[in-house]
Amino acid sequence: MNSQYLSHLKCNYEFKREELKSKHKIDLSVMKKNNASLSEIKKLKENQKLECVNLKSCFDQSKKQKPRLEENWIPLGTRRSQLEQKLEIQEKRVNMPILRNQCQLKSVENNIKFQNQRREKIQAAIRLNNQIKKKIRRFSFGIPKTIKKNNVARKILTGDDSKKKDQ
Repeated sequence: MNSQYLSHLKCNYEFKREELKSKHKIDLSVMKKNNASLSEIKKLKENQKLECVNLKSCFDQSKKQKPRLEENWIPLGTRRSQLEQKLEIQEKRVNMPILRNQCQLKSVENNIKFQNQRREKIQAAIRLNNQIKKKIRRFSFGIPKTIKKNNVARKILTGDDSKKKDQ
């Protein structure tokens, strides 16, 4: 029963295929390229009433019929508010670079402040380091190197006594 039904479907499909080829003169290769079914092709023919040999030419014709609109083109009979909106949009486009420049200036100012703060911190650290070196030079006169490394530097740098750490 299934085989009979399948053969019937196959015959019916082949008949429709031949009928379609003869009536509409559409290439099947073009149909396969555009992935269109038989019903879609018939609907396209009925709705648009286009007489074309290939589906590709149908699609090309429908694309050509749409006119391209320019950005500044305003159709006749538009309301005043729509015109005003268009003008506002154009003004915003003109003013955008100015706003961008202001934002860039603010970011540059913030970067300069950050760099200045960083420089001040580095200079303060260098001053502290130089003071510590001077103190080490003063205390190191006449003291053996081992004691100099262990006790005096530790006291000056950390502020703690070495005896407290040993206990």
